Amino acid sequence: LFRQAGGAARVDFVCGEDLYRRVFEPRYYGALPGGLDEGLERLFAQNTQLWVCGRETDLVFSEMAQAAAQQWSERCRHLDLDLPVASTQIRQAIAAGQTGWEQMLLPEVAQYIQAQGLYASLSPQI
Repeated sequence: LFRQAGGAARVDFVCGEDLYRRVFEPRYYGALPGGLDEGLERLFAQNTQLWVCGRETDLVFSEMAQAAAQQWSERCRHLDLDLPVASTQIRQAIAAGQTGWEQMLLPEVAQYIQAQGLYASLSPQI
């Protein structure tokens, strides 16, 4: 969290459609006394924005998640990035030891992932 003297600055997050859907799913907030409502209040407390990269397909939400996404829609902006692959697919390919995923990324990103050994130890159900 980036903080300035005297309080927190606004923090924006960039995510894909998969993560965007999960942000509004109640099951991820079970440890909080106020559940989904408390979790989203905390997330958006400092005027946070979510920038969602994706194809703006018809996103499928549970009923509660749909209501929450509607409630917070002014804090979520969709970026029209019609990419041929999702980050989840790339992580799964790396975890499964597949080759060819490097061509789906900028060379610098692929090199960084390889140099840091990212995602290699994850199970294929990422």
